[in-house]
Amino acid sequence: MKKIGLVLGMLILAATSAAGPCAAEPAAGPAAIKGEQKAEKKKTGTYLGEVMEVDLKANKMLVAPRNTSLAMVLNTSRVKNIAGYAGLGEVKAGDWVETTFEAKVGTMYALTVARAKKPEEPRGAVAKQKPAHHP
Repeated sequence: MKKIGLVLGMLILAATSAAGPCAAEPAAGPAAIKGEQKAEKKKTGTYLGEVMEVDLKANKMLVAPRNTSLAMVLNTSRVKNIAGYAGLGEVKAGDWVETTFEAKVGTMYALTVARAKKPEEPRGAVAKQKPAHHP
């Protein structure tokens, strides 16, 4: 009886392993993983602001929007298109630029840099002034 159970078990094992993987199941190899990574949406955006600093050796540019001290640090190693300038070396502090960027692993890579006009102050904005009697 034990021999019959052992032989029967070996036959079932041989039959299932000889059939191979089911054709309906997709292969989970490296090609399938690469396809999933390409399907992910790229994280891109645009940013308009004043150039605070440009460091060509370190491949970085600091751009801050109007009326704020917060700045975005952009890596300039992947810039492909520069509009309004002959090159990235002409961009200087104080210029207003519009950049498109791509976010990858905590780094913002500038893809394009274009000269922009300084935005106008809103019509209702009033400059803060000290009262006349205040020293």
